[in-house]
Amino acid sequence: MLSCGLFQRRLFHLARSSHFKIPFLPTLPQKPGGVAGDVNDSSTVPAEDPLHGSRHWTLDTAVSLSLVPLVGIPLVFVGPVSTVADTMLSAMLLAHCYSGFQSCIIDYVSKRVYGRIHSYAMWLLRIGSLVSLFGIYILETESDGLVGLMRRMWRRPASES
Repeated sequence: MLSCGLFQRRLFHLARSSHFKIPFLPTLPQKPGGVAGDVNDSSTVPAEDPLHGSRHWTLDTAVSLSLVPLVGIPLVFVGPVSTVADTMLSAMLLAHCYSGFQSCIIDYVSKRVYGRIHSYAMWLLRIGSLVSLFGIYILETESDGLVGLMRRMWRRPASES
């Protein structure tokens, strides 16, 4: 019983985030304990940015909540969905994915540890989102939109029936 508790405690300590490293990305040298300066230095307050913090969380929550009716509308109505609703669904889904991937990059490829690679990952996310936005435009103008694409994917081909 005692050895089991020690084993579980050791596994917990091994699961700290400092043990999870991305092996192929170079890291910046870190100060001991991750602390800059000494105990007498005051901490630096980051500059205020309206796109971060509680406003960012509020915007992320609003985007997530807006997806609920936008996903529910095509499920309720059997006929074609309006282009505006389909475009809103596609844009909100892209914004939701962007926010989620941005949070993953901020959490796991931190600027303090990986330096410029963090900036490269953020720019790669932005470029990918712009390409996806162009894909949404093509899908909406030349086809039935996202809902039409999903219906075609889930519909059984006529040859199977």
